[in-house]
Amino acid sequence: MSRSIRLSTALLAIISLLSLLMVLFFPINIMENNNQDQVDIRTKSNAFKGEVIGSIKPGNIIMCYGKKVDWAKIIYMGKTRYVNFTLLSPKKLIFQNYSIELDTIVKLILGSVFLISFLVLSRMKENKNAHSVSQSLRVEAKYRINKKNDQPFNATSVEESIEFDKFILNKFNSNKYFRFIEWLGDENSRTIYSKSNIRPNLKFEFDVGQYAYQLAVENKWYNKYDDDIEGIKWSDERQFESFHLYQKSNSISVFVVIGLGGWAYQPKYLFIVPLNQLESPTVKMNTLYQYKNDPNKLIYFDHKANTLSTI
Repeated sequence: MSRSIRLSTALLAIISLLSLLMVLFFPINIMENNNQDQVDIRTKSNAFKGEVIGSIKPGNIIMCYGKKVDWAKIIYMGKTRYVNFTLLSPKKLIFQNYSIELDTIVKLILGSVFLISFLVLSRMKENKNAHSVSQSLRVEAKYRINKKNDQPFNATSVEESIEFDKFILNKFNSNKYFRFIEWLGDENSRTIYSKSNIRPNLKFEFDVGQYAYQLAVENKWYNKYDDDIEGIKWSDERQFESFHLYQKSNSISVFVVIGLGGWAYQPKYLFIVPLNQLESPTVKMNTLYQYKNDPNKLIYFDHKANTLSTI
């Protein structure tokens, strides 16, 4: 990450934190003297002991920073002074027949600043994580080509597709709640691993007592991710439409499992994405990273939330 990005991140974090602290812990009241008479500014929060050193004229606006009984703190000539809070009224902005206190608007603005800063920071973190994954895979791919120099980085052979299927199959079979139903391909019919497949690779039944749920999984493994505009093309248009049709016509949940890096039998990164969350045959890394899972753990299906993830 460049120095400018680090500085921007730190600045946004500071702005976000200050905004939150001001909204939660720093009482701000924008008050106005609506009286006919001026309001005294005193050195102490006591009408008898505090010396009068100034005044707030009728119609003037002042910002108060907290209260002490009926006395509000203000900054006057660089020092903390006090005014009788009961003699002041909240400053309001009037829009036709509607009015709102000015300090409420300030707090809403500060809250918005915090929310926007938080969202931007979250987005920057996602981009950083996605970038780190792609960087790691590029280094790994470079190492492979220097060591083996046998095939293009992204080429996934039939054997590798089968190995990745076996890897995912084992994640299900090790869980007692899953019952394997169908495998689209096996070692004796490798030719069916083609781009024309219109059904997901694996089909399971998730059994929880008196209820059973069927789900299907489409598996894709790549030894490298190119950090380009298009993202990862995990299927073609025909497959994409066919998978959606298969899910709808069979009333079955379909998930796309994508492995990146490592080896087909032990990927470095694992992503499990509901088919409904994929809008096209291409998925960008930022989207994919939201569904990152641990490749070393078993897979579990949450039938209530309709999600598939590692546990």
